[in-house]
Amino acid sequence: MRRIVVALFVVASACFPPPKAPVPVQRVEGFEVASALDGVSVAIKPASNVWWVIGVKNDTDGAMQVLWDLSSFVAKDGTSWGRLVPGVTKTFNLEKSYQPMLVPPHASATEQVVAEKAAQSFNGMILSDNTLSVSELIDGGRLNLTIETADGRKTWSAIVHEGGASKPDGAPFVCFIASNVVDGACFRDQASCEGARGDLEAGVEVGKCYEAAKVACLSYDQSDGTHRRACMPNAASCGAKREALKVEPGITGLTDCAETK
Repeated sequence: MRRIVVALFVVASACFPPPKAPVPVQRVEGFEVASALDGVSVAIKPASNVWWVIGVKNDTDGAMQVLWDLSSFVAKDGTSWGRLVPGVTKTFNLEKSYQPMLVPPHASATEQVVAEKAAQSFNGMILSDNTLSVSELIDGGRLNLTIETADGRKTWSAIVHEGGASKPDGAPFVCFIASNVVDGACFRDQASCEGARGDLEAGVEVGKCYEAAKVACLSYDQSDGTHRRACMPNAASCGAKREALKVEPGITGLTDCAETK
């Protein structure tokens, strides 16, 4: 009897593979130092959708530490995304205080971090509600690191340029159109488009991702205060998305569709 049960389990496992994990966005970013500190070098590399790997080099004769609880990311519009939370898991204890990162004299230290609000809203995965890719939210924002030395606390900061330091304005969007129209969406990069396209429910016919010079966008706020922007392949799909949002609870500040590029 035991052999039969095992055989059935193996067959069932072969017929029903585990669900496919969302494809992480591969971001490309440049950083413009806005406020430097003597004896401190900072290297930043994007990781997954909303994380950064931050390396700090201490070229001084004294120890220093990066105070994560006092470090932050501020969006281009001035909205604070909260403190920088260290860690690589998808579950964060956002209530607790995090230990500073110690950087000994003439040494380096590295940590992977995510902005507090991003950890709450996106959980590091692909945005699934037809928003523009995460890059639209990060671009132009400011990373602030609070560094404590024997002389006190100082702030190192840099402006984030999503897509690289020389990303041109008016770069094409990458869009797809779905059979139910509302799920057609536009993104800033191919990886975001392919990831969202692959996350749609089975049975929805979806066109391939393609570049579009102009798209139709709208924006709105959710009940938790999160601001969203959705870009669709055309005015018809944007209008359908807008009608769908009008009946969702907690949606405020819904704008009209506007063509953009």
